[in-house]
Amino acid sequence: MKYGIKSVTMDDVARELGMSKKTLYQYFCDKAEMVKLVFESEIDSKCKEFDEISQKGMNALEELIAVFTKMNEMVREYNPATEYDLKKYYPDVFRNYARRKLENMYEWILANLKKGKSEGFYRDDMDEEVIAKIQVIRFEASYDNAYYNFNQFHDKHFFNELFKYHIRGIASERGLNFFNEQVLKQNN
Repeated sequence: MKYGIKSVTMDDVARELGMSKKTLYQYFCDKAEMVKLVFESEIDSKCKEFDEISQKGMNALEELIAVFTKMNEMVREYNPATEYDLKKYYPDVFRNYARRKLENMYEWILANLKKGKSEGFYRDDMDEEVIAKIQVIRFEASYDNAYYNFNQFHDKHFFNELFKYHIRGIASERGLNFFNEQVLKQNN
């Protein structure tokens, strides 16, 4: 994830793991298989992290704030070279990774919207399925955008504004009050 895929060789991986390349090839038939398994593991790991947040017994807005914080960390760790290499050299792995990422993101957002609506933190008149799709599209479009550069997207202020924009679009009056209280607590 740090250096991209193309520039990292099987020799590099073996050296980093403290094993011979011959031993590494006992686990993977080639680099393509390793890349596929690494990205499947990456998706599973991220899903598990978001599931753990959902299982903490928080209300929908608290969950959303926790997920936002986690996503902010993930965005700062994102390396566009890795995605570029994946698209160019492992297109099947990229398609599967992108599909699973979007499906999981959509399902989590949809569940959170339904939960928030039932708790009274989100607007009653909201169509959760439409809003979930819009949020996924917005997030994905943020990565590949000619209007602003990659560094601007990583700016904490930009990410906070994007989050506040989303909250103000989905929150009920009760939800806005709760959100404002949380923001005040974080700022103090």
